[in-house]
Amino acid sequence: MLPFILRASFRRVKLFSLAVACISLVILYWIGEKAESLFFILHVFTLGIAHGALDRWMFNIANPSKPIRKLTFYSSYLLIVGLIILLWWFSESTALILFIIYSAWHFGEVEWNHLFKKVKQVQNGYAFFWGLFLFSSMFYLNSSETVQVINIFSDLAISSVDFSLQTTFIIIIAWLSYSLIPFILKWTDAKNVVIQMANVLALSLIFYFFNLAISFAVFFFYFHSLPSLSFELKSIDKSCFRPANYKSILMEMILLSLIPLLGGIGFILLDEKSLIETVLPVLIILGSAISFPHTFIYAWAVRRTSDSGKSR
Repeated sequence: MLPFILRASFRRVKLFSLAVACISLVILYWIGEKAESLFFILHVFTLGIAHGALDRWMFNIANPSKPIRKLTFYSSYLLIVGLIILLWWFSESTALILFIIYSAWHFGEVEWNHLFKKVKQVQNGYAFFWGLFLFSSMFYLNSSETVQVINIFSDLAISSVDFSLQTTFIIIIAWLSYSLIPFILKWTDAKNVVIQMANVLALSLIFYFFNLAISFAVFFFYFHSLPSLSFELKSIDKSCFRPANYKSILMEMILLSLIPLLGGIGFILLDEKSLIETVLPVLIILGSAISFPHTFIYAWAVRRTSDSGKSR
């Protein structure tokens, strides 16, 4: 797997991710609803956590003149995570809105910025609104569960949303049309846009046929974490911080994934409530805290590697 990630183009990684996502959903459909909780935990708490475990390496790649020590990095990281959790404590609605904003930016960045010929402010703006389209589609196509989750852990007064096929059709067509803009403006080539259009169609179908937890897990694992991990490992492999072997990196990823993975499985086994009522709200709060520093480190590394590529 590692040799494929290091050699394959970003486009090939996205195609691979799309194919494996479809296979995993077929297996889940065949097993049935009893496997949904385990499917969610395995996808979100494994690679989803692991790709963020490379943030220390990405920080050093983005700032090669002043590499940071492991203890200093994780102490600072945990401090930022703690501040975000405190924000949830003091103002849930502010924390939720902030989370959606920087997540939309980050998800859109991973989807598009590696495919653009050049990345400028206008492309960053485009990627951000693409991320908002992603959230709009996921939330609307799972509106009842989205309202349920928001009402569980936030102070926002959200009423039920009237679902209609007509609105669904409008959202998907708008998302597809928006995804054509990079080709129209010649920001990327046609092959990349075709892949993105296929991703939008696939994600729309996934959001429509599967619940919120499964929809998010599939997107987060296959459409976000795998491509992110591809960029991160390639960046490490090409940097001056390249390790003699990847054993230390893999061990760091495994260790940082193991505790939340076991905790999530234990949560499911000990709690009789639904996945929406237990794991998902906790994941949103912890995920928002962890992803805040990750979002900025990743963006910094993308900009640094892009500038390095231009200077060569």
